Amino acid sequence: SVDINHHAKDASYLESELINVPSHDYKKIQDRISNMPVTIDGEQSPHVNEENIREVIVTILWSHQDIPLTHLDTISGLTCVREEEWSRDQRWDNVFSFYDPEDGQVKIRQDRFGDYKNLEVAFLIAVGQSLLGNYAAEKTVESISHEDFIPGRIFHLILTKKTSRICYFTDAELQSFLILARMIPKSGSHFTRLINGIEGFTPPGLLMGIIYAWYLDNRLASHIEYKMSVLKIRQTDLIPEQMKTRDRRESLISFFREIVFRKGSTLM
Repeated sequence: SVDINHHAKDASYLESELINVPSHDYKKIQDRISNMPVTIDGEQSPHVNEENIREVIVTILWSHQDIPLTHLDTISGLTCVREEEWSRDQRWDNVFSFYDPEDGQVKIRQDRFGDYKNLEVAFLIAVGQSLLGNYAAEKTVESISHEDFIPGRIFHLILTKKTSRICYFTDAELQSFLILARMIPKSGSHFTRLINGIEGFTPPGLLMGIIYAWYLDNRLASHIEYKMSVLKIRQTDLIPEQMKTRDRRESLISFFREIVFRKGSTLM
């Protein structure tokens, strides 16, 4: 005979477990964010106050459950910066957030907080950048001149010594990413990138951030969508240079799938 009561108890137990797992994971996020310092430059408002910011950040993280909490390990807090105080160099982009390795803070311009999607994109890009931690000891741009003409520039990146580097990635993983970001290794810690003419380029930190947001939801980071459009073209229609570009894009996506989002436990 079948013990109906026994099976009913099993079903009840399983149901309670299914309910408790999400609530337990949600509480883990809440606990993590409740302990994260939030600094607001200037006066607080209905949109910009510590309680509201924490609630929205929890919602963002809960919406993207591929993000392991270990991705927040290099973040020491979040700072809301007034527009008139915003001093980040915007030569390369129109992203109004960044991770500051000097103090470990995610810094977001105040106007981003008025719209959920804007804040979501800004926060995710900065979280992606934070995975690199203090990887860069020095970043400089050197002009290449020929007589009175400047045909291009060289971007120099010197890595922080391994002994003092705070980074989510191993040295080998970091170097792999930099090469995928089209940086050329000159030595073990010195990377360069040639910038043609007056063209801009996407530095490794920014690239990490926008692909991070794009990987989680390709509707979020329109900054990178055009770069990925080559993946939609049939391989038979690509010329050799486009094939190389396509291969690089696929390798970047593989890096994010296999290294960035499979390291550590996800929220679920």
